[in-house]
Amino acid sequence: GAIAADRGTLTLTRVKLTLNTAVRGGGLHADQAPVSGNDVEVSDNTATEWGGGVNMMSSSLQLGTGSRVARNVADFGGGIFAMAAGQTIIGGTGAAASGRLLIEDNNSGGSGGGFGVAGRLPFGNAPPLTLRNLTLRQNLAAGSGGGAYVFLNGSGVADPVIVTDVEFTANEAGFSGGGLYLATPRSGSESSAQRLSFRDNVAGELGGAVFPQVTLVAG
Repeated sequence: GAIAADRGTLTLTRVKLTLNTAVRGGGLHADQAPVSGNDVEVSDNTATEWGGGVNMMSSSLQLGTGSRVARNVADFGGGIFAMAAGQTIIGGTGAAASGRLLIEDNNSGGSGGGFGVAGRLPFGNAPPLTLRNLTLRQNLAAGSGGGAYVFLNGSGVADPVIVTDVEFTANEAGFSGGGLYLATPRSGSESSAQRLSFRDNVAGELGGAVFPQVTLVAG
């Protein structure tokens, strides 16, 4: 891909990553490297496996005003793929990035059109997976999770996922969860959802807006 960040901190401002190709992370690959910034465009990239636009390994992504992840293609996680829990995919909330992150028109041959998250539940005092201040629009997945696909397995903390201020609009999944597919198959686990919007999402089989395989506590 265009950028590979390994065990550092990456801040981007007025950067465009486009028309790149990789096995994982067509535009950007981050391994234990937090990424933040404003006016960042990750578009028209391709990954043959995971993360058409961005591939995150135990990292966090915080992109704000003027930022978008668009028209990327991968087998899993068309726009963004994140491996392991305790990560964040959020719009701007601080000095390094402000405003919403737009994730639109991405395509996954499997699951997670806009983004896909897969890995183990967080353990002990590890932070939960946090998704905040995002707009997911017109993303497509052949499998599940047209807008977003989240599957965390294993035995970990009881509150593994927090989803806040996220808009799901006109996303489509071939199977389940047109807007959002969320699964944390652990007995007693609860995930938190606040201020979510679902509009015109479509699933071929189950859950046009959302398909939760977890106790979802709405605030």
